[in-house]
Order: sequence, then C-alpha cells, then structure tokens
Amino acid sequence: MGVRFVDLEQLAVEPDMALLVPEHLARRYQVFPVDLKDNRLTLAMHDPLDVIALDDIRLATGFDLDPVIAIKRDLQKLVHDQFCWDLAIHRRSWRYDLKPALHDPPDGRFFTFPGVCP
Repeated sequence: MGVRFVDLEQLAVEPDMALLVPEHLARRYQVFPVDLKDNRLTLAMHDPLDVIALDDIRLATGFDLDPVIAIKRDLQKLVHDQFCWDLAIHRRSWRYDLKPALHDPPDGRFFTFPGVCP
C-alpha cells in the first residue's frame, strides 16, 4: 500500500480543518484533517493502517478517508496547538459574556484547564 507522507511543519493548515474531526477522536488517535475535496477527507496520522481509528473517524464524520502519514511529534503538536487555540478563543468569548469580577483572577490571566491545554 503506497501511503503519501505529509510534512506538517511545511503545510499551511486551514484553521477550520480542526472542526472536521471531533476533538476527542483527534486527541485519542493523534490525527488531523489536512484537506477536504468531494466528501473525501485527507487525514494526517502516525499510523495510517490503524483501521479502528479510521472506522471511528469515518463513522463520526461521514467522510470517506484518505490517510496520509505524518511524523508523530508534529501531529501531537498540531493537535495540541489547534484545539488549545480553539479553547482559548472560547474562554476569551466566555470571559467577556459575564461580569469580569466573577471569574477574572487578580493578575488578569485566563483560567486554564489542567491536563487539557498546559
């Protein structure tokens, strides 16, 4: 089976790509969508032969999948950065929807969720 390699450090990732795979599956299997054309999702993964991961993601997304191989450490960083960035935006939106005195720490930092986005 000829599986393409994708260099995630050289790839310009569209921010909305993270929305195509549920976060819990992206984190569990360390995968990240890199392209979508004609209902076919190109999925960067460390082990493109992981049929359990592919089946779970196919069922959750409804897309046909085209797995490509990527370096594990690059995937871990991309998954972490993309979903933590999204969480930071949500936290920022939430922060301004409520009265600042209710949840702003004295030093002005946002709350963090231990273990999710260190």
